[in-house]
Amino acid sequence: MAVGIVQFYHLLASEMQTIDTKTGVNTYLKNLLHYIHQNFLVAAKFLHSRIVNKTQNNVWVNKLKVVLDTKLSKPIKSKAQAVQMLRVNLQNSDNIIKNIIRANQRK
Repeated sequence: MAVGIVQFYHLLASEMQTIDTKTGVNTYLKNLLHYIHQNFLVAAKFLHSRIVNKTQNNVWVNKLKVVLDTKLSKPIKSKAQAVQMLRVNLQNSDNIIKNIIRANQRK
């Protein structure tokens, strides 16, 4: 759903007249995409932790681990941390979507 909102709002930004409005729209989009990306990385890290025991010598899985460790904004050591990080990212995404709705209701 959030990706659809990003696409719609990006189209909306191209129709805005002022630079300030375009900048505001692009800031919302950038932040929303950041949280979507972080949620994907957290989910991938969680899935990786579940399959790592069976694929110790797999080159692709080892590369994925390195990429996930470098791109995650905070290291994840346990399942509870992963769930908490997902919850926070979802709340932040929800707040951004609510701000987008509020900004468009005023128009």
